[in-house]
Amino acid sequence: MELRSGRIESARALLHLEEQALHVSGDTARLCNTLVREATLEAGQGDDASGATKAREALAIARGIAAPELRARLTADAEFAADLDRRLRGGPHGPDLQYLLTDACRFVILRDCAYAVARGATPLFLSATNATDAADLFVAILATAEPDEVV
Repeated sequence: MELRSGRIESARALLHLEEQALHVSGDTARLCNTLVREATLEAGQGDDASGATKAREALAIARGIAAPELRARLTADAEFAADLDRRLRGGPHGPDLQYLLTDACRFVILRDCAYAVARGATPLFLSATNATDAADLFVAILATAEPDEVV
């Protein structure tokens, strides 16, 4: 909600609080997911160092998760976040996109003005010409969630 409203600093603060609480709780899967979101936000705001640090931490946590399917999903998400700053700096996009699309992800297009790559109902990255189109696409992706799916 904070991001959609353009309150970047509020979103950062809330994610930081969530990260701290999850460190204490020991919920490594949710912690990994939060770190990926933080890395994406930081890199998207141009803070490559912080984004890379969060992504590395997420990757280390994901690789230590015992459940193979969950470990694979979280590792893929963390690797995506670790690679985000390179894409934001204008690196080639084709191989990354190809990897994601062959790794149980889907490419979603909204009215030729926005696109996203999503795994299930979780958007991994999204690009749009304006905030309204980005929000519409984000909601459309979340609407595909199964009742028991964590997004």
